[in-house]
Amino acid sequence: MDEQMVSERVRQKLQDVNTAAQNYLSPVQDHVNFTLQLAYFKCAYECFDRRRSQQEIGNCVENCSVPVVSAQQRVENEMAKFQERLSRALMVCQDKFDAAKLQQAKTSALNDLESCVQQTTEDGIKMLPLLAERLKSAFSINNELSRYVSGLFLSALYDMMSVGALLELINDLKLLYEVLIPVVY
Repeated sequence: MDEQMVSERVRQKLQDVNTAAQNYLSPVQDHVNFTLQLAYFKCAYECFDRRRSQQEIGNCVENCSVPVVSAQQRVENEMAKFQERLSRALMVCQDKFDAAKLQQAKTSALNDLESCVQQTTEDGIKMLPLLAERLKSAFSINNELSRYVSGLFLSALYDMMSVGALLELINDLKLLYEVLIPVVY
């Protein structure tokens, strides 16, 4: 029973890291999913000109996608590094647990495992604000602007029954794009 309880507590600690990651990185995800996607769609829309060949249109649209694809790759790479560091630290905990089982009572080894996992997850959670700030800095994210765009999007989602609200959102996002967000491509 002890082992099962420890296993559940360890699982909860890992869930805490996941929740913290989502909280800290939500402004970055909002920036990629809304701000950069909006810029991409606006740019791609402008590529469609009857005077252009299919090849030119395709090249134009592909060029428009570079900022959003680069940002997504950067976020994925940073998260992969974070997860790799966390996994390595958790493997150290597992190795210590396996060695301790051979030398001491199972209950003591389980307590040591839980303590190690606790420290590892706390350290991981402490790294998340730094990771989020590094990404925000790389993408020049203004937290207020990010929250504003997210708020516009969410308010339209809550009022999906109103086509007018959706059109209003699109107009607000166009204005926001034209006034506040410089296009980088």
